[in-house]
Amino acid sequence: MDLKYINKENVRLIQETKEHITFSFLKNEKNISVTKDILNNECLIVSEINGEDGIIAIIETNKLDYYVHIRNNNVYVTPYLNNHSEKSIDLKVNVLYEQYQVVPTKYSYKVLDGMNNTYEIDYQIFIGGSNEIEGLSRTEEEPNVYIKLQYGNCIAFIEYKKSVSSYLLRTLYVSVLYNKIDLDFTALSNNKIKLKGISNATIKRSRLHKEKEIIIKAKKNISKFTPILLLINRKSYLIEYVNEKEIRLSNDIRIELLVESAKFKSRKTSKGILFEGSIVHKHNNFKVDSIVSKDGKKLATIEWKSPRRAKFLIPTEMLVEFTNVHNTLYTAYKNRKMYGLHQKSDKEIVNRFLCIKNTNDYTYISRINLADNYSITAIPKSPLYTGWHQFKIKMASKMAPFVKKFKPENINLFFEKDASAANESGFVTFERVKEYEEIRSINKYVLDSTNEKYDLLKEKYGKDILKRFSFKHYLYIFLSSNFISSELSNHVVSVRIFDNLLLEKIRQTPLYFLQHGIMFAKPVDNPMALGFHKENQTNNLMKSVISSDLEAKEFYKMGYSDEDLMKTGLPKLDISRLNPEADKIAFMPTWRYWEEGSIVKGDIENTTYYKALIECISAFENAGLLDRLLIVPHNKFGEFIKENFDSYKDIISTNPTEALKQSVIFITDYSSAIYDATYRGAYPIFYWSEKDYLIKNYKAIPPVNEENAPGKIATSPEELIQIVREAIATNYIIPEEIQQKYLRVNEFNDNQNTDRVIKELKKLDVL
Repeated sequence: MDLKYINKENVRLIQETKEHITFSFLKNEKNISVTKDILNNECLIVSEINGEDGIIAIIETNKLDYYVHIRNNNVYVTPYLNNHSEKSIDLKVNVLYEQYQVVPTKYSYKVLDGMNNTYEIDYQIFIGGSNEIEGLSRTEEEPNVYIKLQYGNCIAFIEYKKSVSSYLLRTLYVSVLYNKIDLDFTALSNNKIKLKGISNATIKRSRLHKEKEIIIKAKKNISKFTPILLLINRKSYLIEYVNEKEIRLSNDIRIELLVESAKFKSRKTSKGILFEGSIVHKHNNFKVDSIVSKDGKKLATIEWKSPRRAKFLIPTEMLVEFTNVHNTLYTAYKNRKMYGLHQKSDKEIVNRFLCIKNTNDYTYISRINLADNYSITAIPKSPLYTGWHQFKIKMASKMAPFVKKFKPENINLFFEKDASAANESGFVTFERVKEYEEIRSINKYVLDSTNEKYDLLKEKYGKDILKRFSFKHYLYIFLSSNFISSELSNHVVSVRIFDNLLLEKIRQTPLYFLQHGIMFAKPVDNPMALGFHKENQTNNLMKSVISSDLEAKEFYKMGYSDEDLMKTGLPKLDISRLNPEADKIAFMPTWRYWEEGSIVKGDIENTTYYKALIECISAFENAGLLDRLLIVPHNKFGEFIKENFDSYKDIISTNPTEALKQSVIFITDYSSAIYDATYRGAYPIFYWSEKDYLIKNYKAIPPVNEENAPGKIATSPEELIQIVREAIATNYIIPEEIQQKYLRVNEFNDNQNTDRVIKELKKLDVL
């Protein structure tokens, strides 16, 4: 079963597996489930749903598309678009050019042009926007609009667009809200519409998009009406009465059309998180009645204390159901998502963190995100957000200016991921710095006391080891002159920081970024990497370590120049070795950021990350190699994976550094750890069975490909096992061709990277 489309205006996806797909109606939170065994004909799923005719979802199975839809207040699933029965879709077909014909086929309709070329209508009529179609041809004398198709509020046109010399299937989803008159909306084409109830004018949407506002003639002696909101796909249009002869149409983003101002405060209560504030709509008939999540799930009912003052409570039981880390709040009207709850005022936003609510396992932070939308962030509970630690942070910020007077030297803080590790370039550089007697700067390393090395390092380095979350830790953050780390600045405390005092100081402090891996794997132009681009960088990033001219090109893509880079190689590679007894075969699929929320919340089995691990485990088990396999989940997922793989817990390593020491073969899709493994001497394999899926979700093409990949490439479990056996048979000797490709990615192999970094930092007067 493959879910090809879901109408998010009507339903939200609850669960998708190979055997069933479950939806919930936004109108009444009623669930419907489509199982694999019913997708073989037509059937009634739910009766008396009380909804308008329209498409809900499209599911493909056995190369046939099935349409889940509402017809006459019942929900059906059908493969038919041609009114085959009372359960099938009754697609309305209107031929606009007489030289064309439309004839029924087994499942749908076939369009014949004037030269008897054909095109069969399929699921694409329900995919909003424009999709190129093939099979038809035309002469210069023909018009540009041929066929109109409609089901419910979905209207599609078969048109010819001269600018691209192609036939297009152009689909519109139309909704009219806040309407108290007969607007009689009519679409003449993808671009031309009419509002027959109030005007005889033909409106070109392209003109309205360009001019943002136009005036059209009204029908004779039209009565005054309240403003109407017209929605066509992602475009919003405001229709307003001007006078008995004129009507104004405006186009803008929805919140600009509807809202004059909005501002809220929030605070925790015993029942949840309470928001109180104001929303001033531009017109009195505009209303919102609830708060919903991005996927349309109702979170709270808005209580209007006056026409402008409102409050709502998101109860704890709704908070704990969040599956994403960041959850933007949206307003809704009659179960229809309207606009993101947005702080819209003339005053600058000073405090983006509004309140903190701790539960047994999680911390929930209400805040205003960088898009100025109200949001709730759900993270595992951290001491950082308790009252005692908030007090310590405030005291440290006040004491720091006085303490600094007695410490005029540079104060450098070293740290690694989540201030909890001591095995990457940050720690390697710190240890080497401590060997340089002539260095006069103050150099401290931040480490969580739960780290297995903490007591040993505390004994060795004494006061230069700062215990994470201690008062001294917070104090030295406010005292710090520079950060030197293999992670970005926030990791001096935590992966995510939602404290104004800490965040302001951390973002001001210069960062010398040592990197935790060579940046030549995942695409740097994927949406989740945009925050690292120079124009979007919120950290005070001074220099980044790179390992080659090839890697430098990835930084150039992100807006950095040679002045921002230090070509020294990664310090951690200086000490990277295989254990003498190493014999493991590591599999480390990279982070899939789009599945993070599901994994953190324990819904692991429905993620592709889980399925990739199971596929690999099964392949090695069938090959009799399971005892040599070592699953190395990405550190963002490690503990969650181990908790849910009880039967395979003996082959799971949540410590990538230790796993690298044990692995004579290293397998990944797009993890940069493969370059570390190769440096140690491991046989590198890129496993790209899901290449197209990953590229689709990265929304960018990775720099490593079939031509430059410094490793063998497998595209199926069978091919993977074959390459693994070849590597074992050749005693893991890396072919010369792969070695040469590797040296283009990492130019250094002399184990002097750390000294090169320290030399550069001395030149910059950091050390």
